Amino acid sequence: KQQSMKSLLLAPTYNLRRHSEPAPIPNIEEFIGPNPHKSRLIDVLKDEKASEMFGYFLEERLCVESIYFFQDVEKFHNNTTVEQAKLLWEFYIQDDAKFMINLSADQKNKLQIELDLSIKNLQVSDAFLETINIAQRDIYALMELNF
Repeated sequence: KQQSMKSLLLAPTYNLRRHSEPAPIPNIEEFIGPNPHKSRLIDVLKDEKASEMFGYFLEERLCVESIYFFQDVEKFHNNTTVEQAKLLWEFYIQDDAKFMINLSADQKNKLQIELDLSIKNLQVSDAFLETINIAQRDIYALMELNF
């Protein structure tokens, strides 16, 4: 399990991440809108050094989990397995998650239900994907507030 976590999750600090490959962000264009701040944040997230510096800033603001989650959901889209969905849940969403993100109880409940169905069916459900994407957009909006 430890090895599979490394395939999905970023290093817990940017000091460790500095030596790894930048996280690919293939679906990020869907977040671009008429707001010029969104475009600037998108550019920061696409650039390895700028993303690292923004991560340091978020770490100081005690919300570095936001950038970890955002980038890990992007990685998840490239490897959409039940195991990876469980890792997202364990590291970011469950009540005792190491990097718990700020989601509504409603979102958490829906993700838990859809994760349980995905585990039962051995396939990530479309509803889980939709809900995790909404959570990612919400986290992106929170990062924008710090940008």
